[in-house]
Amino acid sequence: MGFPKALLKLNSETVIEMLLNEYKNSNLSGTIVVLGAYRNKIEPLIKKKFPGIKIAVNRDYKKEMFSSIQTAISVINEDDAVLIGLVDHPFITKKIINQLIYEYKDGSIVIPAYKGRKGHPIIIPLSLKDEILSMKAEDHSLRDVISKHRDIVKIVEVDTDSILFDMDTPEKFEEAKEIWKKLRQKMQ
Repeated sequence: MGFPKALLKLNSETVIEMLLNEYKNSNLSGTIVVLGAYRNKIEPLIKKKFPGIKIAVNRDYKKEMFSSIQTAISVINEDDAVLIGLVDHPFITKKIINQLIYEYKDGSIVIPAYKGRKGHPIIIPLSLKDEILSMKAEDHSLRDVISKHRDIVKIVEVDTDSILFDMDTPEKFEEAKEIWKKLRQKMQ
């Protein structure tokens, strides 16, 4: 897009602020933000508005997105699972996050679905940490990990299609602004 998606504004807040507020108010035990290409623009905002949020730097950000997942997983030691959320999915709420956490069972991969279509965020057990860290980021994806471990995948139906919305183009950003307007009208 030529501009960090995290800093796009859908309302008075940036996308990263909206998401971090939802993550912070959910039942997650902590949050790690992985930064890469636009670190110098995003990190000051996070440090100012979310001082308790841990930041991990992906120095290999030019590789595939899997390198960011590896970066996050490499700095986690104390939990038994990690919820992987993406900044270009701006409408993820604490309700969705809490539902996925509730459905998590030790060692399962939890994937949300809306009317059978799988989306994000996804919970991955840290029992897969060594395997994930040993994979070459440019040759693999989270999809590869999930495919290899289908026996532990749990699909959780959610009541919103926001898990499917991927704001990866300027057109999708414009669509996101319209969705946000409608959501705001419903809340009033």
